[in-house]
Amino acid sequence: MKFPYIYPDPENRQLRASLADDSGLGSDYILAGYGADELIYLIMRCVLDPGDKIVDCPPTFTMYESDANVNGVVVLKVPRNSDFSLNVKNIAKVVEHSSKPEIEEQLVVIESDFEHLFLLVEKKDGGPSWIQVMDRSTSTMSYRAWRRDPESGPPQYRSSIIYEDVTLEIMRDFF
Repeated sequence: MKFPYIYPDPENRQLRASLADDSGLGSDYILAGYGADELIYLIMRCVLDPGDKIVDCPPTFTMYESDANVNGVVVLKVPRNSDFSLNVKNIAKVVEHSSKPEIEEQLVVIESDFEHLFLLVEKKDGGPSWIQVMDRSTSTMSYRAWRRDPESGPPQYRSSIIYEDVTLEIMRDFF
C-alpha cells in the first residue's frame, strides 16, 4: 500500500492475513472491522434478513437498534431489571408473542415528527437563512444540502434525501 493512511483497506486484508497466520484459521473465516459499530452492522447483514426480529434489552449499546433499523430488522425491546440484569421471563414472553401474526409493527418516527423538525429548523429557530449548496437527483433518489453561518459558533448544515420506488436492498447497500 503506497498511502495506507489515506483510505484504510475496508477488507482489512493485511490484518486478517496476520491473524490467520497466528491462529491457523483461513483469512476468509476472520471478520475484522473498524470498531464495534461496523462489526455489529456487518454481522447483522450476514445473518439477518429484512423482516427478521431481534431482542434488544435497554439500556444497552444503541447501535444494536440503529443497525437493525438500517437493515430492515424488527427490534423487540425488553427493558432490563432494576439491577440491569436481563429479564429472562419477559424476553421469553416477547419472543413467544412476537411469533404470532397479530403483532403490528410500530413506527418509531412518524411523518408529523419530520414536519415538526423541518419547521423548527426552517422557520422558528430564529437563525440566519439557509443557503442551498447541493441539489442532485437520480430517477430514484433526490439529495439536497444547505448551509448557514450563525453569528456565533461553527457553520451549520442540513440535508434531505428522498427515495422513491427504492427497494430495501438498494437502500441498505447505500449505507
